[in-house]
Amino acid sequence: MGKKRLSGALLSLLLPLVVWAQSHTLTDNGRKFVFTDSAGVTASYVGYFGTAFNPGTLTTIDGHALPPPDSGQVVVYNFWFAACPPCAAEIPTLNRVAAAYKDSHVRFVGISWDSPERIRLFLSSHPFEFKQVSLNRSIVDSLKKVSLYPCTIITDHRGRVSFVLFGRASSSGTDALYQLLNTQIDKALKDNPR
Repeated sequence: MGKKRLSGALLSLLLPLVVWAQSHTLTDNGRKFVFTDSAGVTASYVGYFGTAFNPGTLTTIDGHALPPPDSGQVVVYNFWFAACPPCAAEIPTLNRVAAAYKDSHVRFVGISWDSPERIRLFLSSHPFEFKQVSLNRSIVDSLKKVSLYPCTIITDHRGRVSFVLFGRASSSGTDALYQLLNTQIDKALKDNPR
């Protein structure tokens, strides 16, 4: 087999992998979500559920009430639970993102259906630089509307969904997740008239 023919055969085998890395479909509760490396599942999520995201008044595990989502800040909500290995694996990257926006109009909130005691125990070995909220599992499910974890939802200054990601950005690792979240937070901040 000639070199051109061999490289063409290899290309035809690898091309579907490259396209899949850029876009693929996730299914949850019978709904299909198209995932792209640059936009997560945002378009599909908004198509199913709209841009409204109202978690109501949230109180941290330390008893502090958080401002409502339409308080003029971009909010990054990360849904996780202690027994979820992918949730724990992304915490260092999420902490890096939170540190990068420490002095900006961005608020970071972790939401788990674990009890406050279990969250505190988990945080003792997996420090999370977010405010943490514990809610009943049915409330968490009704807020994020999907069963996949981890789940990150970014809302703009009016509390509208700006970005949604289930799991990791791609197989390229934590740097890709870090870059993707930074890009999407910057996009939400630019939409803020401040």
